[in-house]
Amino acid sequence: MRKELTAVILTKEEGARVERCVSSLSQFSKLIIIDTFSTDETFEQVRMAWKQLGRASHDLMFLSREWKGFTDARNFSLRWVRTEWVLWIDADEWIESDLDLELSRVKFSELQGDVYSIARKSFYLGQWVRFGGWYPDFKRRLGRVGAIEWKRGPRNADVHENLFSIEKRGEVARMDGHFGHEPFKDKREHRETNWRYSSLLAEGLASQYHRGEKRVYSYPEVFIKVLVKFFENYVLKLGFLDGRVGFLIARGSAQSLFWRLTKARKLFKQWKAL
Repeated sequence: MRKELTAVILTKEEGARVERCVSSLSQFSKLIIIDTFSTDETFEQVRMAWKQLGRASHDLMFLSREWKGFTDARNFSLRWVRTEWVLWIDADEWIESDLDLELSRVKFSELQGDVYSIARKSFYLGQWVRFGGWYPDFKRRLGRVGAIEWKRGPRNADVHENLFSIEKRGEVARMDGHFGHEPFKDKREHRETNWRYSSLLAEGLASQYHRGEKRVYSYPEVFIKVLVKFFENYVLKLGFLDGRVGFLIARGSAQSLFWRLTKARKLFKQWKAL
């Protein structure tokens, strides 16, 4: 495999924001798009931005397939990578100038690790988020092909999935640069995303209840945990220093936890009744 870099982006109806992501890939010679049958301008935006980088069309691979989850899609993309190193980046992210410079200077042949994490800083409702658990938000995204695999997230849920070294599971190095990230265009999308992710996490938690690995929390315990989560993000993690945005983030995190715990209770009772 040549010592070039491949970027992978998972897309579904990302025509409105994927151009910024692709335009930031100046250090990459290959791009793979794993798409779930987008009907908008996703492909046109990707192709245009890739061409503006001076890249050839044959170095862009656009694959459409049925959605089977984040972990499955990321592992599937590995089958098509032909370079020694690969980086996964989401359509709502981009490579900041410090990371771009680092990627241009690093000697990949001398890197010792198999997996590298990259700090992510988020822009939400018109400002950069500095506290509340949102920064630094390290993501394992850069890996050595042939030595890595993606695993499902906490409680075996298909969300917050992580990249691991096959042989060196506990070893994760860090890059110094940053991803930029604009996770939500408004409060409505924030709420909808939290609702969707809470359902995925609730399934994993309900499975733990069903196997007897965790006990089901009572409603008073649920409310206490939700209050503690808000206090943790808004006070202990200094979310209040981000002003109104910090409050919204802390509230959203607490609300998401409430949804997760109550959905898990409901699922467990349904399974138990079968």
